[in-house]
Amino acid sequence: NRLDAVPYRLSADVQPDEITLIRWDAADIGKTEAEAEEEKVYDEEPFLLELNGGKVYQVTAEWKEEKQEERGYYGTAEYVFVTE
Repeated sequence: NRLDAVPYRLSADVQPDEITLIRWDAADIGKTEAEAEEEKVYDEEPFLLELNGGKVYQVTAEWKEEKQEERGYYGTAEYVFVTE
């Protein structure tokens, strides 16, 4: 809902149970002491993330171990990307 934010829909063949989004300022790239600006957990579909320009995002998707029997697997996938 912020004017500078762009919606980004995260999707996968099998939707994860939870998405964690951590955001840093891109100006802090290379600074080991940089602190995250925001950390948000999404646990309901659709996973509609709000992205801003000039940021670094760490996105962690988690498929819960409790659903291993149903799915045949569990685990996490992590992605890091930078927006302009």
